[in-house]
Amino acid sequence: MEFFEEYFNRLHQKLKQPSVSDLESVVDVIRRVSDRGGKVIIAGNGGSASIASHVSVDLTKAAGIRAICFN
Repeated sequence: MEFFEEYFNRLHQKLKQPSVSDLESVVDVIRRVSDRGGKVIIAGNGGSASIASHVSVDLTKAAGIRAICFN
């Protein structure tokens, strides 16, 4: 249980105040996935489902990165 509490606390802090380096890390991961022929998977529920869908379409159309959305 301690692992999950620490994990979600760190996740919460990162989402509250993302830094430029955090965003650059996400971009690097997406690029690596794309360069290896992989597909970015984005998930959302409720209102977040529309955001997830929008991001996956933007990645596919604007950036040429294979992406799929689960909602």
